[in-house]
Amino acid sequence: MPILDHLLSATIKYLKKKQKGLRRKRKSKRKNTARPKKAASKSKRITKRPKKVSEVQPKPVCVGKVTHFFSRIQVVVVKLKGPLRVGNQVHIKGKTTNFKQKIRSIQIESVDVPAARKGQLVGLKVDKKAKEGDEVFLLS
Repeated sequence: MPILDHLLSATIKYLKKKQKGLRRKRKSKRKNTARPKKAASKSKRITKRPKKVSEVQPKPVCVGKVTHFFSRIQVVVVKLKGPLRVGNQVHIKGKTTNFKQKIRSIQIESVDVPAARKGQLVGLKVDKKAKEGDEVFLLS
């Protein structure tokens, strides 16, 4: 039995030394992997040129959703989420629909109006087919 105790204690000491060695190696690896900082050279700096005014495009704003489309007269009924005027450029986009056009006429209950406010149901004459659920984005 004393031999077994001696062997057990010797293996435990050996394993403890081995664990300490592993810990030291890990720490040393971390120290060696630190990279020295490079000095930034002024000659290699890349500056982006500013965009011209004509290149900057306004972000489209969703102003409504198509609730109905009349195919014979090419008119969409739009529930407005924002203001809309005659002459504005709009983008009508959906799963199968994607076109831009200028608004030529807006009607509220069969009466031509120059502008419409948020919350109103309006009729817009369109050039192409649209579907229910398509969104109307204001471009300008």
